[in-house]
Amino acid sequence: MTAQGPKFVMVRSVADTGRMKFTRLREALGDRLLVVPARHSDLKRWVAADRARKGLVPGPPEPHHFAEAEGNVLRKVAQYPMLGRLDWLRQAYHASKARHAQLAEARLREIWKTWPDAIALVHNGFNLPDSALADVAGPGRRIFLENGYFRGTVQADPQGINADNTLPRDPDFYRAYQPDERPLDLVPSVRVSKHGKDEVDALPGTYVFVPFQVESDSQITRQSPWIADMMAFHAELARLADRLPALTFVVKEHPNTRRLVKPRVTPHPRVLFRNGADTAALIAGASRVMTINSTVGIEALAVGKPVLVLGEACYGIEGLVQRAGSSDATAAALGKPPPDPDVDLRQRFLHYLYYHFLLRDDGVPDGRDAEEVLREVLARSA
Repeated sequence: MTAQGPKFVMVRSVADTGRMKFTRLREALGDRLLVVPARHSDLKRWVAADRARKGLVPGPPEPHHFAEAEGNVLRKVAQYPMLGRLDWLRQAYHASKARHAQLAEARLREIWKTWPDAIALVHNGFNLPDSALADVAGPGRRIFLENGYFRGTVQADPQGINADNTLPRDPDFYRAYQPDERPLDLVPSVRVSKHGKDEVDALPGTYVFVPFQVESDSQITRQSPWIADMMAFHAELARLADRLPALTFVVKEHPNTRRLVKPRVTPHPRVLFRNGADTAALIAGASRVMTINSTVGIEALAVGKPVLVLGEACYGIEGLVQRAGSSDATAAALGKPPPDPDVDLRQRFLHYLYYHFLLRDDGVPDGRDAEEVLREVLARSA
């Protein structure tokens, strides 16, 4: 740590620092970064180590602690639906996580009391302990981090991640943007399937590719207004297939999903699962890609495929993609050929996204000083 104290603060919610994300960015910050152990057990030990600290958490959790824990509850219910059906168990889990939030807040307020100018580096921000870190730091003193949309990139934003970020949504912004001559090197992140192999050539001649997502992810629990989970998404696809008999949907479940949909649904002859197929090949063979708000939507844009977005997405920009906020709107969009692509808008958007919004080189673009890069990100909130 520097003589002036840490300039950046992160929380650790895993057993050891080596399992944390954003390794290159953390290493580049070096002793300018303080990593705070913030699992519930870590914080209990922190309180027990000093009798005076017990006074920092004198009463039961307050309403804002329950709010900070809501993301953890939504994620857990998505992972274990039984939790959602047993109200008493859900309430008990929520109360436990609210206590976790209360302890995290006490620990972090002590840090900001000592180093008030520190900047919080918040991973995602929807779940504890990072939700507590975001609240303690407050606007103007926090940067949200998440995996980027292409290999070797990091999202970094002062407002939020994915649909909550500050990426401009006005298509005229990109039409006025003047890209330089740097080429677009848009390599998608590699996803290793855990769900067996399907023959890639066993595909219909024409299909709509539908990438499923991890239903416990915040993009589904917080940013999918009308499709609650992947079972509901499959039911919607079956209804669409019945309404639009000329269409076939090819689904790939996310490699990290815990509860596969395929074995839990009645097969539909035109809703086909290809969980072991290569995502890039599925995009390449599709007539269009339909997604709630997956990164696959951006990957499809990068290779010139029409994209239909059903949820809240930072790339849900008029003229760049189609959007549908209901079952009827989705059927109407799919019932017609996709609009002619605005190639110029697409290229300008992708160039701005890659070179000006995302942090390339795993968060340290072009070998620049990491602190300088992060302070430029923070300045977007001004």
